[in-house]
Amino acid sequence: MSVKIIYFVHGTTYDNANSKCSGWKQVELNELGKQQAKDLGKNTNYKYFIKNLKANYEGQTIGIVSHRAPQLALEVITKKITWEEAIKNDWRKTKEWKPGWIYLV
Repeated sequence: MSVKIIYFVHGTTYDNANSKCSGWKQVELNELGKQQAKDLGKNTNYKYFIKNLKANYEGQTIGIVSHRAPQLALEVITKKITWEEAIKNDWRKTKEWKPGWIYLV
């Protein structure tokens, strides 16, 4: 059995429907930012978070509303991909916005 996580951003905006990001500009990470992203993936807090979800919410569905870094962490953890892959395939770059993403842990 698993825990189903539905990751929410917000409801569809006119900009989302037109493949635009609203309210902020996407920028590339510099070398420090790339290293920080890699280090974040090694942070035991995310591993504890997943372990806690499994221990307390097995077979249930939970919702998370957050921003970019936690969602990319879920991509890395659940899809077993690198941070580089998660950043490259980020919906903000691919223009594949939707009101929610489903992750199973």
